[in-house]
Amino acid sequence: MQKEACFYLGFITKKHGFKGDISIKLNGENITDYNNLEYIYIEINAQLIFYKIEHSCLQKDIFLKLKLEDVNNEQLAKDLIKRNVYVPKKDVTIKRNNIFFNFDIIGFIIQDKMQNNIGFIHEINTLSPQPILIVINEKKKEIMIPLVDDFIISVNKKNKIITVDLPIGLIDMNNI
Repeated sequence: MQKEACFYLGFITKKHGFKGDISIKLNGENITDYNNLEYIYIEINAQLIFYKIEHSCLQKDIFLKLKLEDVNNEQLAKDLIKRNVYVPKKDVTIKRNNIFFNFDIIGFIIQDKMQNNIGFIHEINTLSPQPILIVINEKKKEIMIPLVDDFIISVNKKNKIITVDLPIGLIDMNNI
């Protein structure tokens, strides 16, 4: 699995008990389906390693406690502490102010409030503190638009169109 195809979930903070349970400090995104995750990828030596989840539970909305298959003792759990955790973007739905974003919006058209076409969503960069939409315009140039609730007027999933009200000059800043 390539890191570009994944969403950064958080990092492993500690172990629980002696049977290999661990806790992940979540990155702050409000994901609707933490408890439905079936597997994760843990970054070890610059590689993403697959781990199947036996069971999990959300704690205090900032930690995900889970038991991984094949991590069945204290030492194996300790070896994972401070490691970054990822999930495939296709398996994640992000909730912001009752608007649900998932990585199925890739390919959606972005238009301004006057219904002028800005481009289409090529990628969502979640590695920065603020998620960024990478939009490709008709001239094949990248436009970066911060994924901010206040910029979004509407999301039409049926027609695959997101209408935005961007600050004046934001698009022009991408052409510098």
